[in-house]
Formats: sequence, structure tokens, C-alpha cells
Amino acid sequence: MDDLVVETERVSEWSGLTMYSYFDGGSLKRKTDARGVYVEIPSLDALKRPSGKNYVLGVNAPVFPKLAASATDRNLPKSAGAYAGSVGYTAGGALSSLVGGGGAFTEARGYNVRGQMTSVSAGGFSLGLDYGTSANNRNLLMQTITVGSSVYTQHYRYDAANRLGLFVESPTAPGSVSTPCSGYSGSAKCQKYGFDAFGNLWQAEKLNAVDMLALGMALIAGRITGWLVWFMLMPGISSSMLEG
Repeated sequence: MDDLVVETERVSEWSGLTMYSYFDGGSLKRKTDARGVYVEIPSLDALKRPSGKNYVLGVNAPVFPKLAASATDRNLPKSAGAYAGSVGYTAGGALSSLVGGGGAFTEARGYNVRGQMTSVSAGGFSLGLDYGTSANNRNLLMQTITVGSSVYTQHYRYDAANRLGLFVESPTAPGSVSTPCSGYSGSAKCQKYGFDAFGNLWQAEKLNAVDMLALGMALIAGRITGWLVWFMLMPGISSSMLEG
């Protein structure tokens, strides 16, 4: 069995035997690929939730010792460690904290009384999410992204049909969905959207922002052109056949 795996494993992790093991309750505990590399849930808490997730190299895996002895030409990852450990949960079951990267960083998450995530922090990064206190259909109104000393504040406003009508990246919040992009300047970013009678989205204004709608239509046009060219290059197919 080892010799067969050694010869076929050179191609990829899927070219040999993949093995699985489970906890008593049926939850997946470990998946080991043909290289002897495995991903493992070390334990479950009282409510059968993972306490962490480990990534282990073939040299530490007991399944294929011959692979472990000659792992240098197997394109194995360079290091092993914990994806996540010391995982914590809220009373409602949402992820609240974990230690990632084998202790490289600690991630913490906060939630409001409605169960919506309001904050995420990990290392030098943090994200704040604000949904407001009025009846806004649980939509996100503002998010604050902090990376080191840089802070980016983004605002979202919605129309009467609960559709995104305005996006602004600026410390100054827009008054409503009808606020024009022309009211912003400098490094601020703004995109304002409208909808036709059929609900199709179109971009009414933009400032210092990529025209995502135009980009999307260009990609679609490129794919359609490629599709037509592909058909026209196929032998035996004429333009009359494409016209239906």
C-alpha cells in the first residue's frame, strides 16, 4: 500500500488514498490526504462545536510513514500549526473569539442584541459595523475599517424598496439616499444608483470610484463576443444557423 501511494502521490494530494476519522457523535475529526498531511479538529465542546482547527504536516502524520521519510520532494507545506485555537462562542452559538496562526493573532467578534455582527478585530486590523437604531430592514448603514493608522469610513443608504441607492467613503455621512455625489470632494468616494421601471440597476453618479456597472457590462460583452467567435470558428456552422 505504501509503495503504491508513494508512486501516485507525486502528482497531487488527490492521487492517492484520502482517509477520514470521526468523533463518537459523527462529526468529522480528521481528514488525511495521500501525503500524510491532515487537517484536524482537536476537540468539541459540550455543544459539539469545534474548539479549534489544526494543520499537520506529513512528517507528523502516523498514516503513511514512508511518505514522511521522503517528504522533501512531495511539495508539502513548509510549516504546520493551528489554523485556530481557543475558540469561543456567544450564547447564541456565533463565533466570538479565536487564536489564529498558532498564536500569531487573536480575533474577537462582537454582536448586537439582534445577533448582527458589530465588530471584528485581529492584529492590526479592525472592522466596525453599524446598522442604526431605526427601522432599516437590518441593512448595514456604516462600516469603519481600521488598518494600522489608516481609517476608512463607508456609508450605505437605501431606497424605499430596500435597494442600495448610495455608497460613500468619507468621514462625513450622507443625509439620505438622495444626497448627490457632487456634495463630496477630495479623496472621498461616492457611487449613486438608480433603477428603471423593471428594476434594472444603473449608475447615476460616481466620484473617485470604479464604474463597476460599466466594467461588468464590458466583461459580459467580452464573453458574448468570445462565444460568437467560438461558434463561428466551428466547422459546419454558418451565421444563418446562429440566427435561429
